[in-house]
Amino acid sequence: MIKVEPVRNASGPLFALATAWIVVSYLPVSNLIILLPTVRAERFWYFPAVGSAILLGVGFASAFRASRSELGRKLTIAAIALFAGFQCIKARLHALDYENDLTFWNATRKAVPRSAKAHLNYSVMLGARGDLLGRLESNAVALRLAPKWPMANVYMGDTLCRLHRASEALPHYLTGFGLGSSDMGLVALGLQCLWDEKELDEKAVRGELQDLADQYPGSWLKYLVDDTLANGDEYQGVNPKYRPRGYNEGPKKDE
Repeated sequence: MIKVEPVRNASGPLFALATAWIVVSYLPVSNLIILLPTVRAERFWYFPAVGSAILLGVGFASAFRASRSELGRKLTIAAIALFAGFQCIKARLHALDYENDLTFWNATRKAVPRSAKAHLNYSVMLGARGDLLGRLESNAVALRLAPKWPMANVYMGDTLCRLHRASEALPHYLTGFGLGSSDMGLVALGLQCLWDEKELDEKAVRGELQDLADQYPGSWLKYLVDDTLANGDEYQGVNPKYRPRGYNEGPKKDE
């Protein structure tokens, strides 16, 4: 009869498994193979974290086994307890980042300072709370990081427009409209603010918008510019059914 000896130390295989787990599960979302079009959210780390948990377990077990004295074992247990306590405290503090959307995006932009999306979303949260100067500063960071992003350009124009600096906003609007001529929401947002600030009363401004729109036949830019310039007096700007909702607003009446 064959006698099977029990495996007394599985640290080696577990270490190999955990290391492979981390690499294989994290590689698809690491931005090394393909650049993800979003901030790498924490949900992408959950699965790889299983591997790191195994590594920690192996490390703690090995440290405890290596303790030759009672004092050594107590110190090892104390170190493990301190590590776990530290993690609990940091987890609770991080949970406070989700207290509200402003806090969340503030923490996000600090965690990923090269993310234009994080800075732009933070600027929107500031603007929703009336801090237009703060919005302008954060929006400028987003635009610097992503100068060809239609939303960053249009939102920069929108911030300046809401600060009653419509003439400064116009170049940003025109750039954003050209980059995102098929984005109805962005075009309507900019046109409405220009109308409200009476910038469209200027013949030169109307001409610049019309010339740009004519370069994109069949686009939302062409349609909304033509419609607003022709029927703006009736609608007081952009036709209401095409205007985007403001931040944190409910559905439109006709929805």
